[in-house]
This record gives sequence, C-alpha cells and structure tokens, in this order.
Amino acid sequence: MAINTTHAEMAGWPREVQTLSGFQAVRAIRVAWASRYTLLGELLNWSNIYQYPTTPSNYNAICTSVQMRPLPNCEVQADSTVSNLIKGSSTDFAAQYDFALVMAKYETGSWGIHGSNLVTERLQAWAMTRPLDHRGLGFGSSTLRHLKPGERPHKIVPVMKYMRKYHRLATIHTDVVDLIGKTNSKEFATLLLNKTGGDTIAFAQGTCLYVGPVARRTLTTTGAGAIDLEEHFLIAPEEQDWDKDWDMEIQDWGELKDMGGTQVTKYNQVDFANL
Repeated sequence: MAINTTHAEMAGWPREVQTLSGFQAVRAIRVAWASRYTLLGELLNWSNIYQYPTTPSNYNAICTSVQMRPLPNCEVQADSTVSNLIKGSSTDFAAQYDFALVMAKYETGSWGIHGSNLVTERLQAWAMTRPLDHRGLGFGSSTLRHLKPGERPHKIVPVMKYMRKYHRLATIHTDVVDLIGKTNSKEFATLLLNKTGGDTIAFAQGTCLYVGPVARRTLTTTGAGAIDLEEHFLIAPEEQDWDKDWDMEIQDWGELKDMGGTQVTKYNQVDFANL
C-alpha cells in the first residue's frame, strides 16, 4: 500500500543493515508539520512494507517505530523585545514549524503476511506420559520380583504445541471462543510454516485440539482499538486422533468402544476455517 501523505525522502537516506537475524533500515522523511500524525498512522500500518526491496529478505520489512522532531524553522513574534521577554508573557515567544523530520525504522521479524493479516506462527515441543502394560514385568538380576502397584512403568510421548498469532485485528471471530475444546474435522494447515517442497505443515483430521486464545487489545496511533490474538493448539502424539487411546493389550493406539461396539468420542470435530 502506498503512502498518500505528501512527503520527501531526505538526501543520504535510507540506511540499510543486513544481519544474520534479518534486515533493518531507517528512512529520514520530511513532511509538513501539520501532516506529521497522518504520516505516522500510515507508516505504522503494517501493510505499508519497506518500499525499497532489494532482496527477498527485506521485502516484508515493516515499520516498527517512528521518531519525530521539528526541522529548525523558528520565528519570533514582532513584539518579542528584550523588555517583553523579561516580563515572561506566554505570547512573547512562539516557535513555529513548517516541517517535521520523521525517522522511520523498518525491520523483518518472525511475522509474515498472509492475505490481509499479519501473522506469527510457532511450533513448540511438549510431552505427555503414557502408562505401559506392567503384566509380566519385574525388577532384579538373577531373581525377579513382580512390579508393585506403584511401580507401573510410563513412557514419555513427545507431542507439539502450535501457536498462531494475528497482529492488530479490528475484531475477533466468535469461533475463537466457541470452538475451545474441539478438534479439526478436516486437515488443518499452518499459514506460513513451510516444509521441504514448499507445502505448509498440516495436521490430519482429529489430531489438532484447540485449547483456546490469548488476546490483548491496545490502541493504535489513530486511536482505534487493535487486538493481538494468539490461538493455542495441541497436536496429538504420533499423528493419532485425539479420540484414540493407548491400548495396553495390543501396545498400540485404538478407538474406545462401548460393549455394543459403537465408537465412543471424547471431542467434537468441527471446521477450523475461521481460526
């Protein structure tokens, strides 16, 4: 999105830095003093990405901070004589500015642009314990003893947490609250986390449990409310459906059924399209 406020780039700018962790740049912009806050709002709109892309690494650099100061252009009122200045009248001396100097800092980060949203995604290691069948097991070297009730063995099962964060939303969809405790009824893909080959990481039906959101509302530079929303999901171990449990008899995952042979489900599966 182009910046509509009339402005001019200062000579000798922008200045760019490439680091191992990303890209940074600073622009020096001259703008009319009366228009400085309008420009500020446009710069801090994340859709206005850095306008001088030279490599793919800085193409999605967004403005993260802005500093402003007046350009030297001071006028003294005609009646600001020495005697009037000594009197200390509030109208004796007035600084007037025609232009502001705006220093806009751009940088890349963990965020990415997906459609009309600014998004950050994370995968985090987690673990759960799984009881093992203790029948026929014991301790000892030459003489074995059977396990006691409190000695049931367990296995640590690695699982994952998936976090998806939307930045500066105007509103939140009702599904963000209504779908807590549900699992995905069809494949649920990440937005930006790519695998080898280009496809995004995706989770099979029933393997993604929506735990709930963390949301924070702040005010933007224009005074409007903006919401940072982070959604949390648990990914089932070993690519198993959350409605499956560990069957110690067969030492594998299985579906729970009642004595009539009907599958017993613990979670409702729904469409996660609005999350």
